[in-house]
Amino acid sequence: MAERISARYPQISTAWLLSGEGEMVLRGRKTIPYYKSDFADVLSSATLPAPDDWVSMPECDDCTLAVTCKTRTMEPDIPQGSVLFCRQISAEDVFAGGIYLFLSGRTPLVRKAETVTDRSVRFGSPAGPATESIEAERTLLGRVYFVKAVLEWKTI
Repeated sequence: MAERISARYPQISTAWLLSGEGEMVLRGRKTIPYYKSDFADVLSSATLPAPDDWVSMPECDDCTLAVTCKTRTMEPDIPQGSVLFCRQISAEDVFAGGIYLFLSGRTPLVRKAETVTDRSVRFGSPAGPATESIEAERTLLGRVYFVKAVLEWKTI
């Protein structure tokens, strides 16, 4: 319903329709490219594809993209189907405790940084032993996105 309203009235904030927070009417604010596809599909290409839509979310104006997370590997921190508001950062800016989207080889992943050294980062997930930890050298991380906010979809 929110998507249909936003398509018909693009000046109405999709984030406001979904959460009730922020400004209802977009007044020249920077908007964030929104991808309905899973983050793995979006990040697997060398360059980002054209977005499906644009959203504005309070406190997330510095985000590079908003993308859907269809995996369960980060539950309960990130419920399946949530929208992740992410800011692209350099590998040197990764810190322990933060949640990130990144490429491991050619595979896009979402994980929490558990241990960070000058040379490497160990990523894990709340799924525990079912999901293996990944240790990566910072120089091999490629594109890294810090997950700044998570919008959980709930059907009412």
